[in-house]
Amino acid sequence: MAEGDLPGAFAVMKDRPILLLVGDTDPELSQAQGSSLLSGNVNAASGMVVFAKTGHGVFRDSNLAQYRQSVATFLRKTL
Repeated sequence: MAEGDLPGAFAVMKDRPILLLVGDTDPELSQAQGSSLLSGNVNAASGMVVFAKTGHGVFRDSNLAQYRQSVATFLRKTL
């Protein structure tokens, strides 16, 4: 998703499944902001996963197991 009007983009996708991946020390997108973005989403599969001791780059080797599990769970809910 392109950066810019994130609230507007999430509002357009309010019925689509969204998996939001956030680091607990992310300076770009806090957990509160992520929750706010997802608050209008009505799809039961949507959710947010928070990675501990992680900033904006959640795609690190130390997060690989949690990432794989989170995506697998999300896909099972959506398919």
